[in-house]
Amino acid sequence: MNATSRIVLTAVVAAIAGSVCHGWEFKSLHTPVAEVVLSVNDDFGNVVTNADVSIWFKNFTTPEGVEVKGKSDAGGLFSATHRTPSSGVFISAKKEGYYPSGMSVSIRDFPDKKEEFERAFERDRWSEKPARLGITLKRIIEPTRLTLNCVDYKPYPSDNGTFGLDLQTLEWCPPYGNGKHGDAILTLESKGDPHGVTYFSKLTLAMPNAADGFYVGKLDSTSGFPYAYRADTNAVYRKEGVLLLDRRDGYIVEKKFPADDEYLVFRIRTVTNAEGRVTSAHYGRIGEKPSHLFGLSAAVWFNPDENDTNLEDGWH
Repeated sequence: MNATSRIVLTAVVAAIAGSVCHGWEFKSLHTPVAEVVLSVNDDFGNVVTNADVSIWFKNFTTPEGVEVKGKSDAGGLFSATHRTPSSGVFISAKKEGYYPSGMSVSIRDFPDKKEEFERAFERDRWSEKPARLGITLKRIIEPTRLTLNCVDYKPYPSDNGTFGLDLQTLEWCPPYGNGKHGDAILTLESKGDPHGVTYFSKLTLAMPNAADGFYVGKLDSTSGFPYAYRADTNAVYRKEGVLLLDRRDGYIVEKKFPADDEYLVFRIRTVTNAEGRVTSAHYGRIGEKPSHLFGLSAAVWFNPDENDTNLEDGWH
């Protein structure tokens, strides 16, 4: 060992000794203690007891971190303590009769805790009091059998034109395919090379039947079933939506429809009476981030039972 190495080693040892003398363990300077109290409730706010709960704390040694797991108590609570260099944890819960849930949570997202965490490495703790987090388990109510069709880059009949689409089978309507119902009309406008620098593509989705339409729902990204249980018959059903990509040199405009955190609920083949009230219809949803580049990509769930608004298909 040369002189320089001895000096560096001596300095490190002195630093460690100094930190111990001041009442700190060396590793605690990098990994404050995190205390978490997790509350488990269902989607109606009721306490969920005896749920399997996990809290993952990040560390320096394993990519996934350290898991502390157990059961929620009579009050739906589960507590865990562990050292972590991170301000975030991953929490999850599951129980028979419910869809599992999981999400990442950062203590920095809590206004009353953010300032406390800034001092976590000084006092060796996340915060003065445990961080209270919550997670919701959606109940399994009445799963039904929906028809699911998925397409990845389904070729358009042409680069520009209007095409009918059967939403039950995802088949183009004649003369381009064997679809039996023109549930949706897709109008494609495109210019340029999709692989090149300059490209314009616009896809318009329209519902031709007078009483048909769709509305936008928000995905619950924390749940194993991220959709609403049923179609809302009182919603305002829209007639048209647009997906757009306008790419030029140094200029890109992209409009996704629906957005990445959304999905569509549709009503098709609708029949109304003389007063305009719906007497017959079919319901379904479009999800999984639809795309229109290089062909149509989408996942469509269709309820084949007339007038049944149930869209709970269990695992999607």
